[in-house]
Order: sequence, then structure tokens, then C-alpha cells
Amino acid sequence: MSTNNVLTEAINSASAERLRTTLLSICSQSVVAHSLACNQLLIPNEPSGEPEQSAPKRQRTENFRVRYATCVQCENEFDTLTNGPESCKWHDGELEIDENAITWDDWDEGSAGERHTDFNEKEFPEGFQWNCCDVQGDQLGKGCMKGPHKS
Repeated sequence: MSTNNVLTEAINSASAERLRTTLLSICSQSVVAHSLACNQLLIPNEPSGEPEQSAPKRQRTENFRVRYATCVQCENEFDTLTNGPESCKWHDGELEIDENAITWDDWDEGSAGERHTDFNEKEFPEGFQWNCCDVQGDQLGKGCMKGPHKS
């Protein structure tokens, strides 16, 4: 197996924390790697319309912002360059137990535990529905609200 294949395998099998630590280490050791990472992960700030020499020193040195962010509405990563007016779909309510879902037919809270937990919302989304629109919890990407992503 070639070095490239082994490296690809190592990257694909490493944890996010390991990759983050490795990238930070590489960037601190190499100006070229630092520049490549900046080109991939940062974008220029929008011009403020204020002449640069009159802007406070802190604003003059902060010429970049992050390109990728996590949306607080849908919890997905998004590219700030392609974030449009309807890029995000989310629910403006809470997940509630769907008493009619077959998920709960044989559920015994005495032995299986409480039904409405964060774990069960993720493991058994079909047993929940959104109180804002009555859509089943397993209908991913079917938010009843649309708008731009927000970070």
C-alpha cells in the first residue's frame, strides 16, 4: 500500500480531536501548511466602508473570519460563502412523545426507563413528533421553518 493510501486510511480512522491536534501542530511548524489551512478555512472580512487607517488597530489586524460554522438552528455545519436566504430548515418547537407511535407499544418504563430522554430522541426519533407542526421526529431535513443558517 502506498504512503498516500496509508495516510488516507489514518485520516479516515482518526478522531476529530486527533485531527484537530495534528492540524494545529502542523500549522505551528510550517508556514506553508499554515497558509494552506488559512486558504481553506478562512475568508476575508466584509469591507466596513471605513478607511483602514482610521479604524482601530484591532479591526485592521482582523482581516479574516471563519468560513465554516455550525448553525444554532439546525445544528449542521455550513459554508458561510453559500449561506442563502433558505439554506437552513429547522423546527421552531420541541419534540414530544407521539403516543400513537408503535415504538412505545411494548415499552415498559419500569424496565426500559423513561421514554422522553435525549438518548431516545436520537435512537427512536419515529416515536416523537414536533409540537410546532406535528411532523414525525425521524423526518430529517423537513423543518417547518426556513431561513439562512445562523452561527
